[in-house]
Amino acid sequence: MGRPKSSRTPLSAAEKQRRYRARRDADVQRRQEYLVNEKEKWRKDVETGKKKTQKDKSEREQRVHRKKWREAHKRSNARKEALERLNGAKLNLELQKVNDQLRKAEQRAEKYKNHLQRLKNNNPSPRTKVNKLIGNLSGTSLRRTLLFHRAVAEEVRNKYVHSKRESDRQVIAGIVTSKIIMKYRLQRLVQEVLGFSRRRTKCATENVCRYQKNKCFTFVATDDQTEGPIHNTPEEVQWHSQEVVGKWCALVYDNIIYPGIITEVNETHCQVKCLHKVGSNRFYWPLRDDLHWYPLQDVLSLIPPPENVTSRHMAIAREVWNTLACHGK
Repeated sequence: MGRPKSSRTPLSAAEKQRRYRARRDADVQRRQEYLVNEKEKWRKDVETGKKKTQKDKSEREQRVHRKKWREAHKRSNARKEALERLNGAKLNLELQKVNDQLRKAEQRAEKYKNHLQRLKNNNPSPRTKVNKLIGNLSGTSLRRTLLFHRAVAEEVRNKYVHSKRESDRQVIAGIVTSKIIMKYRLQRLVQEVLGFSRRRTKCATENVCRYQKNKCFTFVATDDQTEGPIHNTPEEVQWHSQEVVGKWCALVYDNIIYPGIITEVNETHCQVKCLHKVGSNRFYWPLRDDLHWYPLQDVLSLIPPPENVTSRHMAIAREVWNTLACHGK
């Protein structure tokens, strides 16, 4: 009888060599001897001409060698990246979960802390007051309460619009655009109901506003391009007139010049749809219209429409921009 066959699947030659190299590399001394022998063997092959160095190869052979080297490194980098993604994805997922749990716990702690503070001080939040108001009031009382709030909002709006002093307007804006409004995310509603916001109505100092008002000017632009450079001559602008509606203007906000289109005017303010700034004399239209009311003293002048420099970005004519920069300082 012959030798009984093993129940295990026989190893392939590649697997045998792989296990042999693993046992060899596990021993530091055997690994070092192998590297020395391979180095010596390579030197002898080069001396006998059996193998060539890169500089001794022809251009075609060099290209072939570089191509193989690039492909080998590409495969090696792909294996490393796949391993890193496998390990890093798990760690990032766990870290994200921990961060989400920590954030939610902090939010709950802050909510309960504020709730406890209100209970101690007997000072319910505006949302709690509204819920109790809706639950306890009848239809007639609810309509009367809403009418009262609308009347107050209209009165505040009229006071703001007809106020002649900038300091009075800033006081009104500071009262109705406080942190409570921001906490309950009512800034846009305040802007729609009252027609102004604190961010768009603040002015650095009254002296600066007077300085800008005295420097108010406009430009005369003609369609004839054969007359040479455009000559900018100051002209008095009737800001209260409806003729300025639909025209381009330049205004100063936080010491930065913004171009925009005038959409509405009244005695003290004008409503402008502004471009956003991305660089020196580079502007673009935002995804959401930036439409706000500005004091007339913040408006520098009327300007020609900005020119398109890219598919999205626009720029004011260089002569106009230089003049605006000088007067805006």
